[in-house]
This record gives sequence, structure tokens and C-alpha cells, in this order.
Amino acid sequence: MSEFSRRDSVRPDARLSRRSLIAAAGILTTLGPGAASKALAFSSSKPTKIKWEGGDPGKHDCPTKCAICFLRGTRLLTPSGEVAIEDLKIADLLLTESGAIRPIRWIGRMTFERSVEGTWSDEVRPVRVARDALGAGSPHRDLYVSRAHMIHLNGLLVPVGNLINGRTIAYADVDTDQLEYFHVEFEIHDVVVAEGAPCESMRLGPQHVASFDNGAEYVALFGLPLHQAAACAPTASFNGGRSALKSRLRSALAPMIDIRHPLDVVRDEMEARAQLLEAA
Repeated sequence: MSEFSRRDSVRPDARLSRRSLIAAAGILTTLGPGAASKALAFSSSKPTKIKWEGGDPGKHDCPTKCAICFLRGTRLLTPSGEVAIEDLKIADLLLTESGAIRPIRWIGRMTFERSVEGTWSDEVRPVRVARDALGAGSPHRDLYVSRAHMIHLNGLLVPVGNLINGRTIAYADVDTDQLEYFHVEFEIHDVVVAEGAPCESMRLGPQHVASFDNGAEYVALFGLPLHQAAACAPTASFNGGRSALKSRLRSALAPMIDIRHPLDVVRDEMEARAQLLEAA
């Protein structure tokens, strides 16, 4: 955990409460009366793990499928420096966050075409993680990933979509009719370094292979996986609007009684850092 994270997580203040109350009000406007009432029946239940969707091979039309990968052009750290993910090959070596060197077992591709309405769905549109958004030099240049892609922060794997704050972490403006995503798999799940930021490697299950354009290649090489690989760290995400609202209420109360979950703390730290960077 960075020095910034330690300092922010142990001293929640009025700014955190104010940010959280404003965010809670925004969530309430999107929930129906019944859903909002249930959410306001305060609960400290734990966040649930994120679920990935499978699908048919080939190109995907928005919004029926979701991306789970790095956008073309993203540079991953190798022992000899950074390499754009589309230039990597099976058996190439990558450096992980821990310093271990792992060979790539497989590289998956996903191609998406813009919908007939001319817009990209949030399930497909890339999220921009601005330079230094996660900490000094993390990432060291803007990082573009799908919202379902997990980042390793404070010992947790968290989908970047749960950290969107509209400033340092936000949906990117996309001026193209096609998006191409890539993902890398090791023998085990691990954390790669993408543009200087700690991001998960691929964690395939039998339901995920068909989502990739080249899923048939995976089956030919390895067959279908029997089960999803074990995660290299605990995973957490908000399970819908009510879950996010409860999180905001916990953060709003934190200056008086800090009952935040670890995921709440990660989100709060990223928002506090965004404000710090804006003020700099």
C-alpha cells in the first residue's frame, strides 16, 4: 500500500463524508423507490465477486457482450522493457508485479464493432486510467482497459469500473468504429504490469473461451478448461446499485464510525487522490 493510501485510509474526514453523500444522492436518483428503500435498510454485507459473461466466438455487437481485456496499444512489462500487447506472442516472457518472470501461455483477442445506433455500450467502451491515478507513476501513462478488468490495489483485485470517478478514472471518448482488446494468460493467475500499473492476467473458465475471437485456437491447444483458475488475490466488486449505495453510506459515516469494507477504502482512496491531483 502506498504512503498516500495508508494516510488516507486511517484518517477519514469531512471531505470523504461529503463526497460520499453526493455520490449516494446520485445513485438514489437511478434506483426505483422500492430498490432505494431496500438499500437504505442499512447492511454491512460483503461485496460479491465479479461475474464474467461468456458468448459466441467472432466479432461481437454491442451491447450483448462485454470486454474483459487491455485495449490495443497497451504496453506490458517484459524483462527487456515494455511491449505493446498486440506485438506479444505465446511463450514471450512478462515481468509480474512481484518481480517473477512468467511465459505467456496464450493471448486472447476480442474485436467489437460499433452498434447501429452509433454509440458504444459501457460494457465495451474502454475506461481511461489517467497517469498517476493509482499512485505516483501508476500508471506512468494513460492506461485503457475494459471496465471489467481488475486492478490490484491494497491486496484486492477490483474491477476498474468500480473505481470510475469521472476525473482520473473515466470512460474514454472513442472515435472509431472498431475496438480491439487483448488479454494474456499464464499457467497460473497473476498480476502483470501494464503501463506501470498492476493489472490481472487472464483468468479463464470454460464459459469464457468462446468470448474470444480466437477461442478455437485455445481449444485446439489446450481443450476447454475444466474450471476457472484460482484467483491470485481476493476479488471484490459492487453488486449493483444497492450495493454501491450501501458502500457510499458506510463511507459517509466513516469520520464518525469507520465500518468501511476494504473495497470501500480502495474506492475512497482513488477519489481522494483524484482531488489531490486536481488541486496540484
